[in-house]
Amino acid sequence: MSPILGIIASSKLVASGSYESIATLNGDGSTASVTFSSIPSTYKHLQLRANLLTNTGGRTVFWRANGDTGANYVDHTLSGSGTAAGANYTTGSTAAQFFGAVTGTSATYPNAVIFDLIDYASTTKYKTARVFTGVDENGSGEVALFSGLWMSTSAINSLTIRMSSGFFTSTSTFSLYGIKGA
Repeated sequence: MSPILGIIASSKLVASGSYESIATLNGDGSTASVTFSSIPSTYKHLQLRANLLTNTGGRTVFWRANGDTGANYVDHTLSGSGTAAGANYTTGSTAAQFFGAVTGTSATYPNAVIFDLIDYASTTKYKTARVFTGVDENGSGEVALFSGLWMSTSAINSLTIRMSSGFFTSTSTFSLYGIKGA
């Protein structure tokens, strides 16, 4: 994990004890998605920390809330590799980006992802996500910032992370945390 992502993931930005583990899932080496279901509505925000490897590189990873496959997602991307930079946005998508950076996932080097889902249990506003991602590819690498929007006022009780194609290796981990409110 890059030093910047490590600092962000270290919980130093909020009071000690603010994060509570909800569940951890692993890739199974044969499927393209993992799903957290029955997410309790007792937290202010959610954070998902992922360390993922895939069977093939160059893939994009997306997130969906509550199994919604409608064109209800928007996202923005800022990315860089030291030799290339990019910016993009999508509207009316059937999922929002979770990881994609400049060249997508890696089959050799673990990809670090920190995904924050803001006010996930609210029933009065759309849901916003912010994502920090990065990979060190032994001398090269990438970092990216994503923002995503699920255009629904429904509380989120299920979250799916899925690849565009291929599958997550069994060494991939996805750890979901609840963040207590003030």
